[in-house]
Amino acid sequence: MSENKIVFTSIGDDTYGGDTNNNGASAISNWMKIYFKENSSGEFANSIIRYGGNDCTSSVICSGTSSGAVYVNKASVKISNLVVENMGKDAVHFDNSDADISGSEFRNNNGNAVYVYGGKGNITDSIFENNKGIGVYVSNPIGRININANNFTGNKAPI
Repeated sequence: MSENKIVFTSIGDDTYGGDTNNNGASAISNWMKIYFKENSSGEFANSIIRYGGNDCTSSVICSGTSSGAVYVNKASVKISNLVVENMGKDAVHFDNSDADISGSEFRNNNGNAVYVYGGKGNITDSIFENNKGIGVYVSNPIGRININANNFTGNKAPI
């Protein structure tokens, strides 16, 4: 992993920053999510995201039973060079948004690595490893989802 990556994690994650709260190792789902709201746009790159994906508790930022440590809701977000690991549920959830993912890694998550509901897009050159759910789960797409040049290992199913 590059030294220049931004890390989003639990205060209990001793891998980055040491044992800052003297509690030992962290647990999955210590925090909720990074949320891209309706009509927002941007790029999420060069980051590591760990130990998120706690249950949704607010209808303002949750849509039904959706989950995802990175949640994109009717927004346009390009994801590249991202590592998402040890999430309590899905790693990334696109809800009626276009999935644009490249060069990223999704591993050891308790749900699907990527969940695409009602969108289209491209998912390329990424690694999906040891997720308890499906590598890329697609439901009700509104267009073509190109899934190319990815590596799927140890997931419940690749796609």
